[in-house]
Amino acid sequence: MGAAPSGPTMTEPECLACDNPIEMLEYAHDFASDHKMNAATKAFYPQQALHSVVPILRDILGNPFRPVSLDPSWLTSTVVTLANHIYAERAFDRLPILADALQDAGCDNADVLNHCRSDGPHARGCWVVDLLTGRE
Repeated sequence: MGAAPSGPTMTEPECLACDNPIEMLEYAHDFASDHKMNAATKAFYPQQALHSVVPILRDILGNPFRPVSLDPSWLTSTVVTLANHIYAERAFDRLPILADALQDAGCDNADVLNHCRSDGPHARGCWVVDLLTGRE
């Protein structure tokens, strides 16, 4: 009997708490690569665990088929302050407030507003917060 797959380098909770998007993507890559290797890997990683990676990737990458360009008029002091606080404090529960501030600033981009109002999960590396704070 062969050895169990080595698996990803961090657990899902560690990935959610990680503040390095590159490490998170490496985690997702390792996870997906291990899953595709063979049937033993499929048994080792429950399907539910694999599905938990997809929302995290969506939070970080957004929709690569519809990239969003930043409109400088959105960068009011309220929006920038909120985005920086959300990033620094991992206060993703404030994203709906950020959506309201963005609307007040003239943002009508459905992808941005819907993402801010979604249930998540959200993590550091969130594409909207990174876009607004210049971390893109």
